[in-house]
Amino acid sequence: MTKILSSWFDNSFAVSFRCMMVRVPLAKRYKSGQVVPRDGIYRVTHQKHRLPHEGVLTRGMRFPACKVCGDKVRFEPLTAVEPGTA
Repeated sequence: MTKILSSWFDNSFAVSFRCMMVRVPLAKRYKSGQVVPRDGIYRVTHQKHRLPHEGVLTRGMRFPACKVCGDKVRFEPLTAVEPGTA
């Protein structure tokens, strides 16, 4: 199934792309500074100052630090995406 996704990450820019949705286990949590293992949608959890939100991250980039809580932010994979052929 191919879907068009549009998501805000850190309220600074929009990301839109065509992709295939793939389920991934929710057990692994990542810290800022670690390398993103797979393109996907991640739940971003901050330390106390804001509610969790979702962000689209690209494989190979580093999980970003938060401007407010620094390296206390955590990332959980919700859905992996594979590039679509369109």
